Amino acid sequence: MFKTRVQVRSFSRWMGRSLSGATLALAVAVGTLVTMPEAASAQGMRMMTGGMDLSATRMTTRSLEDYSKLLSLDETQKEAATALLDGYMSAHKTATEELEGKFEEMQQKAMESRDWQKMGNESSKLMVEYQDKTRKLEEDMLANLKGLLTPEQTEKWSLVERSRRREKNLRYGFFSGAAVDLVRVINRNKLNAGSEEAKQLIEQYETDMDRKLVEFEKMTREQEEEMRKQAEAGQVDMMSRMNTIDKFSAPSKDLRDLNKDFVRRLGLAMSEEDRAKLENEFAKRAHPRIYRESHPQQQFAAALGFSDLDETQKTTITDLKAQYDRDVKASNTAWAKATENAEDVAGGMVSLMMAQWMPSDKEGVKAAQDEVKKARDARRAVDESFKTRLEQALKLEQRNRLPARKASNDNPWEMWSQPEDDE
Repeated sequence: MFKTRVQVRSFSRWMGRSLSGATLALAVAVGTLVTMPEAASAQGMRMMTGGMDLSATRMTTRSLEDYSKLLSLDETQKEAATALLDGYMSAHKTATEELEGKFEEMQQKAMESRDWQKMGNESSKLMVEYQDKTRKLEEDMLANLKGLLTPEQTEKWSLVERSRRREKNLRYGFFSGAAVDLVRVINRNKLNAGSEEAKQLIEQYETDMDRKLVEFEKMTREQEEEMRKQAEAGQVDMMSRMNTIDKFSAPSKDLRDLNKDFVRRLGLAMSEEDRAKLENEFAKRAHPRIYRESHPQQQFAAALGFSDLDETQKTTITDLKAQYDRDVKASNTAWAKATENAEDVAGGMVSLMMAQWMPSDKEGVKAAQDEVKKARDARRAVDESFKTRLEQALKLEQRNRLPARKASNDNPWEMWSQPEDDE
């Protein structure tokens, strides 16, 4: 199923990042399936913990900063809240380390016994226990934080609850763009959304998104309860876990569509400059593989910093970079559009990714995959063309100073998660 070590490591990281939430059951299902005898290896066995960030959705210092602003905490309250957070994070770390130790022991036993069903049952139970423990830590942390507030600040508590729901549930998504918090995008990038129209739209976005996330969390709890029952009975039903993909597909698509709609509406209420920044930042977060910094962009930046360029070279390279930026923008847009269409046809990113290893029985998936490949190849052709033209504009000694392409795992799972800018 997963044929390379890169894919195994990549899935491990994604699974850990999405452990809290709707993908918990899916993570166990796929995680166990790839460690069945036909796919087993030492690397595959370590995937359940190796490189696994089990703390991705915990509250952080950045989280508390956001809550402090929402509640207008004074310095004394901030100091007390920081002490509470330190205790919470320490306990969370301990719980995570305990789980990793248990996983390591479980994996060693499974490697010796080859009892994959038992491993599936035990991993399910461990994950549910960890979920319960860390959820209780969070509930206590928030209750203690609320206890520090004045009556006036307590009236704003719902803002913290909304922020926390977005923080947890918009970490990952089954569709490109579902794992984006537009409030975070606006605040982190200091976009000017101060007009009355923009303020009203942001408030409406928070309300509409929160309504969907409350329902999303309800579905998550139901899935976790089913997972708990199977674990307690020692009968992990892998097929039902895989059906989680379809169950959460529609609501995740709704989140994506809501984000896209508000990117458009908020953009109309902003200046042209801020609208462009909002659209660009959303695109980068919705499609990180497509919009990450390319090798030609790194080379253009380096070349334009060379002190030994003559005037002709400076003009040529500047013009080439401008043309590349235009061409790659069009290529990226086409690639992103093809990807979103393929996700719609397949039923989300997970289904589309799995269709690379197992033929999908859904009509149109193969054709949609071909369109994605076509768009991706077109983008690569643009990159190669401009790298060649840049090299032709430089002298041999200058070409030797261009940055080499860095080794990349081309992580296919990174698309699930919103960039972690809140540490």
